[in-house]
Amino acid sequence: MEKKRYESELERAFEKELVDKGYPASRIAKDFGKIPYGIVDFAIVDVDYKTPIAFYEVKSKSGAIGGFEKLILFFRKLCNFYGITISCYLVYLDTNKENFSVIDLTKYVCGEKLPRDFEILFNEACDLPNYRYDGSGEVKKAIRRAEAKQQRIDKIKPICWFMFPLIGIALLVLDAIGIYSFTPMRLIVIGAIMLIILLPFFSEISIKDISLKRNKDKRDNDEDNN
Repeated sequence: MEKKRYESELERAFEKELVDKGYPASRIAKDFGKIPYGIVDFAIVDVDYKTPIAFYEVKSKSGAIGGFEKLILFFRKLCNFYGITISCYLVYLDTNKENFSVIDLTKYVCGEKLPRDFEILFNEACDLPNYRYDGSGEVKKAIRRAEAKQQRIDKIKPICWFMFPLIGIALLVLDAIGIYSFTPMRLIVIGAIMLIILLPFFSEISIKDISLKRNKDKRDNDEDNN
């Protein structure tokens, strides 16, 4: 309980420091993200108020020391969900300073190996920089593509979880009572029908030497122009 209260106080103090450094309050998004991909303590968002341009995770210094690998994986998972890699920071309050210190972990999120001695990371820490707008059109396009991908996944879930199982059970019952029997050709036809149903949700479906593709250039252009 005390730990949660302390972390909550740290987050409130950091949010105040962001505002003091010139970050517009409307661009500061607390508890940003989506379950199960991850919820980051703070994100700085673009002018659309939903496109992240920087992530900040607030920790105590002692809490950060043992969790760098986990934090890198967390940032990587969150960036992968959005389809981009943006600036990712660890924020901690140094007991020797009044202000927060910031460690830029972006290069490690991108794949660079963490140093064995974590003190090197703390030596690279700096003060929270003043606000500077650096929104990117490419970031926005990547976010829209990620959102479109998630929408397609949400649409396909009822098909995979309900329709296909119900069809499978019905066919098994018909086969058991002798009304409908499975043959190699019928199985191929059933499989082809399922692939055709699923194809609109994927750019390509491949099974051994068989590959089905759809033309997605027009859809991608439409998404980028929106």
